[in-house]
Amino acid sequence: MMGEETKEPEPSPIIELVGVRKVYGMGTASMEALRGIDLSIYPGEFVAVMGPSGSGKSTCMNILGCLDTPSSGVYRFGGVDVGALSRNQRALLRRHYLGFIFQGFNLLHRTSALENVELPLIYRGESARFRHQQARQAIKAVGLNGWEH
Repeated sequence: MMGEETKEPEPSPIIELVGVRKVYGMGTASMEALRGIDLSIYPGEFVAVMGPSGSGKSTCMNILGCLDTPSSGVYRFGGVDVGALSRNQRALLRRHYLGFIFQGFNLLHRTSALENVELPLIYRGESARFRHQQARQAIKAVGLNGWEH
């Protein structure tokens, strides 16, 4: 009908944690690192995980990075239940969609900054030309032009 507004569909979260818990150990020796975390991250959002030492930041990041699995709850990436993926499927998810930037600048010392940025693209099987182009764009995007070598 004329005059009716068409609503765009609500965006879906790219990352979603629902009631995620992580318990290390068993019985009286157990320690609950995460206690029912709920988190939704939408495409284009920038999120910082902050808190005091021992608050579960690293545990949460390890789960988000598919390096660890929750004791309970659901982790969805792009609508897919990560808990239902095999170990190989989680590795492919990391390879194609996830990246890590470490606080300690875990760079390979014998390679240039440009080569360090290209490394994940080598694992993904990208051509040298594509890797070089993407790495240069990434270095430019974070304001490190002139520091490639």
